[in-house]
Amino acid sequence: MTLLQLASLGYIPGTFVLGNAAIRLFQDRYTIELRFIERFALSFLIGGCALFPILFVSAWFGAFHSAINGALGWILLIALSRYSFRGYQSPSTGQYILLLSALGIFFWNATYSTESIFSGRDQGVYSNGAAHIAQEHQLFDDPPYHNLYDSRYFTLTRGGVQGGGYFFKRSAGHLYLQFPPTTAIHMAQAFGIAGYPGIFGFNALLGSLSLILFYSLARRAIGDARPAALAAAFFTLNAAQIWNLRITLSEPLAQLLLLGGLFLMVLGARNSNRYALLLGAVLTSANAFVRIDGLLASTGICAALAFLSISSTEKRVRGPSMALIASASAATALLATLFGFLTSPGYYNDFYPKIVAMILAATLLAILGYVPLPNIFRQRIQTALKSKHFVFSLLSAITLASLYAYFIRPNIEPFAEFPASKHLTGRDYRELTLVHLSAYLSLPILVLAVAGFCLSLKDSLQQRSSHWTILAIVWATFALLYIYAPHISPDHPWRIRRYTPIIIPGFCLFAGVSINWIINRYTPRASPFATSLIGISIFIGLTFAALRPIVFEKFHRGGAAFIQSIAKNIPQDALVVTDLEKPIFGALFLAEGRQFVRGHPDNPNHKKLIAEILEKEIAAGRQIVFATSTPLADPQTGRSRGFHLVDRNIVGVHHPPATNISRRDLSVYLTYANQPLGYAPEDERILIGAHPILGVSETGLHNQEHSGETFFRWTSGDTRFSVPWTNLSLPRSLSFTAISAAPNGTTTTIRVNGVTLFEGKFPREGSTIELPIDQISWNVDKIELQILCETWSPAKSYENSNDVRELGLQLGGFIFKMKRDDLLRDVSFGDRPLYGIQESGLHDTETIGENAVRWTNGAATFAMDFDPTYQPTQIKINLLSVNPEGGTLTVLWNGAPIIQSESIEGNVVLTAPVDSWNRNSRNILEIKNQPFVPSEHNSESQDHRQLGVMVDSIQITGNTATQ
Repeated sequence: MTLLQLASLGYIPGTFVLGNAAIRLFQDRYTIELRFIERFALSFLIGGCALFPILFVSAWFGAFHSAINGALGWILLIALSRYSFRGYQSPSTGQYILLLSALGIFFWNATYSTESIFSGRDQGVYSNGAAHIAQEHQLFDDPPYHNLYDSRYFTLTRGGVQGGGYFFKRSAGHLYLQFPPTTAIHMAQAFGIAGYPGIFGFNALLGSLSLILFYSLARRAIGDARPAALAAAFFTLNAAQIWNLRITLSEPLAQLLLLGGLFLMVLGARNSNRYALLLGAVLTSANAFVRIDGLLASTGICAALAFLSISSTEKRVRGPSMALIASASAATALLATLFGFLTSPGYYNDFYPKIVAMILAATLLAILGYVPLPNIFRQRIQTALKSKHFVFSLLSAITLASLYAYFIRPNIEPFAEFPASKHLTGRDYRELTLVHLSAYLSLPILVLAVAGFCLSLKDSLQQRSSHWTILAIVWATFALLYIYAPHISPDHPWRIRRYTPIIIPGFCLFAGVSINWIINRYTPRASPFATSLIGISIFIGLTFAALRPIVFEKFHRGGAAFIQSIAKNIPQDALVVTDLEKPIFGALFLAEGRQFVRGHPDNPNHKKLIAEILEKEIAAGRQIVFATSTPLADPQTGRSRGFHLVDRNIVGVHHPPATNISRRDLSVYLTYANQPLGYAPEDERILIGAHPILGVSETGLHNQEHSGETFFRWTSGDTRFSVPWTNLSLPRSLSFTAISAAPNGTTTTIRVNGVTLFEGKFPREGSTIELPIDQISWNVDKIELQILCETWSPAKSYENSNDVRELGLQLGGFIFKMKRDDLLRDVSFGDRPLYGIQESGLHDTETIGENAVRWTNGAATFAMDFDPTYQPTQIKINLLSVNPEGGTLTVLWNGAPIIQSESIEGNVVLTAPVDSWNRNSRNILEIKNQPFVPSEHNSESQDHRQLGVMVDSIQITGNTATQ
């Protein structure tokens, strides 16, 4: 850990001690008792809320420094520790178990956290934005290209071509994040503490705090530790919660605020403490600072408090008290809305009508609490609500609606389609919402939850349990909307994120209510440990299918290192031109701060503008880097460098659980070029056709494919390349490679500058041919290459193929050899053939253990030419086996013996200095000895070859030659 990270770390204890001090002050003034774990978790929540304005203001004004924020935390720790830790209750054994469980859950989820570095979906917006804030110290960012807001180039921003997850603010000359930055700012502090692992583990930490608060909420609401513990297990171990805590979405932070706020509201309602109720209402409503749908919480709170105010004749839940708390909730929601419009106006403008509806509903409900009503009217309302007829009718309606949602609605057509405004097509699967939830919670938990919800409502109506009124109405405000219509793309587990903040916790809580009812009536003396163990085991068994791919899988493993390695090889001030998809180039731009420009590949105007930008930037001397999915220059030249990742992720499905893992090969090539060509006069060879080359026009090719590092494309019937040839000399040779052809071969014509150089048929397995170059005039500006061939369709040729393309040849490419590329310097060979060395007298390569080896036939010869600037100084020969009969071994260098040994044994290293070599002609190395035939020495051997010595490797080393 660096000093800056250590300084940044102070934010965590500072948050805790500040929240702890605030709670103690609150307790001293308003007389409220908190258990150890309750105070522990609330300290982080309240302290984080208190410090957030400092983080936000510093980010807004470009002064965000995680180390400074952490230093403030260390100062708070020193200043407030003595005061804040007074009055703590000692934790019980059960509370210690809960703390250890929360700690274990944190390490488990953090260890398997998804490396959500790739942009394209919301988690990438948050993580990339957090990395940007932490490293650039500001909330806003410059555009991907500094001249992008010029009127001529602004068209390049249309249609998300320059990325996603942010909006362009042309008037201010910067861009801002798509969503409210609350989550990203907190994650930016986590980045300062631990880099990308800090971002990826942030939600895991929130999840463990949520576990403590959920248990505390359930314990206070239900009144028994046994069902509370079971409900907490259901909440923590369902696949939806685990998946959400391992990616960088905003739901876990919203969940923490909702659980913490509702806990205080329950505490306040049960203890008739209006101050706890007020603080809880504000905290619950504050989740709207995190998510736009968090405004529903204020609507639900105001509805619950208005209901209590109107229907109750008790002064403690009447009139101004409830209305004041509701007003505070509505005011918090209004402030969160203003925050959203300030920080993310584009996103909030899209939801303007819904925002107005939620704020207006909360405000009107809050005002309703101020309406003076005569007691006789309240008594009649209370009598009506308590009546068995009303209670029975309400609970029956809820039960029937649940049965309808699970068994009938999924089968009624026509099924709902996404509206055009969502930019999604097809069925939205809203009819299956409750069925899909059962994949994560199990059907028994859903049944118990519905029953528990009915029990809670009954208790609320007949026993006047105001805390159940608050919980039921706030939960139902979210649940009724999202169970009816989730308003999100239908792939799981993505869709389940809608249910993470409160809906799934509510199902678990109400299931705990049913379990409490069962325990009290049928097993009043049941052991808490045995009850929990049995319940958890059954739950895991029922939801095992959903848990299986998520529990011990780390998705996108290596993604952050992949992006960082690419970024490190892009100069900070370089302009990157790219055709990469958003997931990669968005992360490189926003998280790593590289300047990008991108055009739509099928838009001629975009191509024209990109060419104009390149011309200007090159003229100004700016470094240009091309970031593409395939190299734009032959990697052998060093101008294209590849980066690769095997990316693993869960496969989205319309019907959960999602159980399959996808694997995709991600490749990014950086091509360094301050000229419009991917090759230069100094290149030893020029490869055309296997992949696009910068500056070469091409037509008649199918999509890029590759096998490992071997790139290829299929041609059509007429494939053409236009190769700029300015300042390039006459090539030494020109070859053409077809990797494969049609099952019966492919008749082909190859023309260069209109001259036919080849007419013939390539076999199915392909081949490489040398093309005559003496018929071509090379004193031209462009070389035109053309491949004409008959086409075939795999779908027509192979029974199980779905490939209906019309294919010509599997193109390996044209290779122009401009200079000798077989000249050697330090070299290791012998165990296998090596380009640049001609050899004879050797058998095929074999494998012994992990080593490749070859036998000679008693007279092995290696011929090679060295770079004229190189001087070989030593030859080292590693032999693993020799003729068992012994004999003389002779090693000759250019005809002169340099090693001669009698009765040599195997597994030996022979060395000899090199005193002379042929600078401008071929050098010959010979290894000679008396061969033997293994079958003549061992009757069980079937090896009838003549064998000399087994070569493990031959190494020639040297240094720069002196002329």
